[in-house]
Amino acid sequence: MLPHPTPRLHLGAANTKPLELTLAGERVMLEPDAEVQLPWSLLEGARQRSLQLGNARSGAGGIRLPQLGDTILFELGDDGLLRVEQPASDSVWVLTRDGGLQERLSRRRSNDRGALPQWWQLYREVPLDELPNVERAPGAKAQEPIRLTGGLPLNRAIYLSGFAPVLEAGELQLDQDEWLPVMVNGEQVGLIGSGERLALRADETGTYHVVVGDSEFTTNYDVEPVGEPEGVGGLAHSLDGPNALRAGARARRTDTSGVTVCGAAVSVPYESELPILTRSATQLTTIDLNGDIATHDRQATPAWFAEVGLDESGRWEIFRPNVVWLLSPRPKSGRPWARLLQVSRLERLSPEAEELVLALGAAPAISTRIGECDDANRAWATLCDLAGRGG
Repeated sequence: MLPHPTPRLHLGAANTKPLELTLAGERVMLEPDAEVQLPWSLLEGARQRSLQLGNARSGAGGIRLPQLGDTILFELGDDGLLRVEQPASDSVWVLTRDGGLQERLSRRRSNDRGALPQWWQLYREVPLDELPNVERAPGAKAQEPIRLTGGLPLNRAIYLSGFAPVLEAGELQLDQDEWLPVMVNGEQVGLIGSGERLALRADETGTYHVVVGDSEFTTNYDVEPVGEPEGVGGLAHSLDGPNALRAGARARRTDTSGVTVCGAAVSVPYESELPILTRSATQLTTIDLNGDIATHDRQATPAWFAEVGLDESGRWEIFRPNVVWLLSPRPKSGRPWARLLQVSRLERLSPEAEELVLALGAAPAISTRIGECDDANRAWATLCDLAGRGG
């Protein structure tokens, strides 16, 4: 379903040949990898029984529209609002003719501008807790205990020289003060605990053998100076058809016809600082260039996530300029951690910042996204020295 500017119901299928459908007395052709708009009159017909659209005995086959009932749930995905029976997200859009449900959800009603048939109403972003008898989809498979992420992969388990992968740990069966040693080609490069990340090496070409703990996890990756060429080409965004705003750029073909856009330009560059995005579930602390601290409570996931199609409720934003350190002094599990966000030498610390740094001392797990972990560890040691001298 496309809700704006007025709700429209679309149908797509995994057909490999064109399908001829009869919708509200009119013949419509459904092409492969395409969609057709359904008339709203089909809602009443599909309330109590499934509907056959097209000739099932034809060479291309037909489509059976399932029984929809009096209430239909839609979940926001990459391709818009998709019908679901068991939602995976915390909220859904609801299309219903159930009078009792309409009364309970009245404050969430979406203006359909008269597009919906009689008795039907649309409601936006309804929490699942407000919907009776709705089962949530089975949870996502838990993250594997340890895996390789990040880096600049050229192929499976092959990374570009200078852009090493990161070893990422999930929930490990460890005591609170226990960490596992990480060996790369027989040399220890660090320790890792539950929920922690450790940058590996990619400074020289060759094969790297990784061993964690007593071989609880082992893997290999290769480092190459360049990637294999895979041809050249361009991207184009087609503006023809009803789905122009939902398609995005695709590989340009020589037989492209119609109106297309190639390339992009930003008329007004964005020059302000970007917010800090984090998934931490606890209160965080930041230290800025002036050596002052600020605390940040967990905020709601920003609304623009849903607007751009990110189906996520975990990340939140911190708005503060010139942040040097992001700290989690009291995480829900594992060690406290400190993340270096920019390489800047602090000249002073406020009394509050000095007290916090001295209290953490050598306890936090140090990480960074702007360089090597060794640089971040040295920066933290310098910060502790500054705090010990009285800021």
